[in-house]
Amino acid sequence: MVPASTVGGDYYDIIRTDGCDWVLIGDVSGHGVTAGLTMMMIQTAIRTVVLSGAGSAVKLTPAQVLSKVNAAVRSNLQKVNEDHYMTITGLQLEGGSVRYSGLHQDILIYRASSRAVERVETRGMWIGPVDDIGPLLRDDTLELTSGDIVLLYTDGITEAMVGGKRFGTDGLATAFSQLASNGHDSGSILKGIMQNVEGVAQPDDVTMMAVRYVPRLVA
Repeated sequence: MVPASTVGGDYYDIIRTDGCDWVLIGDVSGHGVTAGLTMMMIQTAIRTVVLSGAGSAVKLTPAQVLSKVNAAVRSNLQKVNEDHYMTITGLQLEGGSVRYSGLHQDILIYRASSRAVERVETRGMWIGPVDDIGPLLRDDTLELTSGDIVLLYTDGITEAMVGGKRFGTDGLATAFSQLASNGHDSGSILKGIMQNVEGVAQPDDVTMMAVRYVPRLVA
């Protein structure tokens, strides 16, 4: 994460529970201190909801988590700014199975078998616009195989100007594919992508996460 100013409004988190891992990414409308405080409030609510439901017999899904979080923070968001919201996607990882929900940027997946990048559109609703987002959310699923890499990001990277034009999702996917195909690890992939926008004025926060699936070996 590289904030555009002293305090950023981008959000990312990894939450490990006994049954599964959660990976989340989001972007608060606006910039600066107010956006940063909103991000922290939502992050706290997400961790509370996810961890409180970790020991339940029935696991919460990403759509249920986002709906509960929206209900918890909606009134406070209205007090900060009536137009305040956060785009967000939450992923629930159980082995190679990924369940996800929430409207944010497309998910990019490097498929190790084909050495190509797949683009997965997210859908649903943001946190904040309405009192109840539950009816607007649904859980989707995707499957990963060994070596697949999931790239999550905010629009700060896709809207960055490179060579006089926007980097865009296509530019990001191309850079991602080249780095992953050359065998770079997750950290090197992120560093390599960021080299494309070095020295460019940054009007927005940039956040990226790269998650590689490596199956556990069974003895």
